[in-house]
Amino acid sequence: MKRVLIIAFHFPPAGTGGVGRALAWVRHLPGLGWLPTVLAAPPHPNWPHDDSLVDQVGAGVRVERVRAWDPRPEAWRGIEHRELTFLWYPAAYRAGRRILRDTPHDAILATAPPPAAHTVASRLSQASALPWIADFRDPWGVRAPGLWRRLRRRRAMRSAARVVGVNETLCAHLREDLHCDVDLIPNGFEPDEIPTDVERVPRRAVFLGTLSPFNRFDGLYRALAECDGEFMHVGATRHYDLDRRARQAGLNRVHSTGYLPRARALRLAASGSVFLLSLRDDLELALSTKTFDYIGLGGPVLCLGTTGAIAEFVRDEGLGECVAPGDVPAIRAALERLWSPGSRQAAERRERFTRHAGAVKMADLLEQATSRE
Repeated sequence: MKRVLIIAFHFPPAGTGGVGRALAWVRHLPGLGWLPTVLAAPPHPNWPHDDSLVDQVGAGVRVERVRAWDPRPEAWRGIEHRELTFLWYPAAYRAGRRILRDTPHDAILATAPPPAAHTVASRLSQASALPWIADFRDPWGVRAPGLWRRLRRRRAMRSAARVVGVNETLCAHLREDLHCDVDLIPNGFEPDEIPTDVERVPRRAVFLGTLSPFNRFDGLYRALAECDGEFMHVGATRHYDLDRRARQAGLNRVHSTGYLPRARALRLAASGSVFLLSLRDDLELALSTKTFDYIGLGGPVLCLGTTGAIAEFVRDEGLGECVAPGDVPAIRAALERLWSPGSRQAAERRERFTRHAGAVKMADLLEQATSRE
């Protein structure tokens, strides 16, 4: 069996959205001929934790955790860490050199953001002469980078054997900027995590994930109030007064669970009769991982936003409808259509988006990269 060093800043028990992709590689690549070693950062106490995700990491998988130096006071650390993750690079690079020196590996796979993972992989590839694959969940940070970051990205990608993106809009952006082939491997869901014995609650709209001021749901609340609907939020809130906003819109049927372990969160979300996505205008290239949880749950999806990667994906895959977040009549009409029983996605259509299917594609790219050496 070949070995691959996976560099993933976010990894369980961190409960953030980015951990699922790296966890998918670790869970499925061993069955495809690749034994992973993981180089990750330890989850900060202020981040969401989900210890149940650790159970999906095989007993034979080595996970090396390297703490990033953070000059801020302890109280200021936590989820707002994105601009300082480059400080992880020195310690992670040293740890990677030690891992590759102690145990022979055949390839390196880095998933980002943060871009420090790609920087570490690029330098380790140069030092070890191992091929590496750059996996982009977002373009570099969380949005299309400016000139300085694009130059950094191009420099890091020069040594990559393959470049991978999670959606076609992002892949097209990377192809244009990097002038290289970019392979598409979508995110996915784990079928064994999807509950099959939960009945859907009529007229219940579910949003899965962190609720923050970026989520433009005021028009949705008014539409739900007008058609006797219910809003259920499964996840944490950040600087967002859900009860006040719902009351102002006249919506009384509203619930928020707070952060839950993934299994419990998916079980509660499964009771929805429509699933919600909310877009940010400045994140045109991102495709939220919750989109694939919604696919696993069977949909349908109501996307509040009409442009960008998420809206394009919802339309192209026939997952539901996309409407402007402030168009209350259009939201109400879309809800009435999507609440119909025939809106649920067929199981065979969802098979393309399992995490195992993505791991098969990644294993093939790893084989191609190593066969060139």
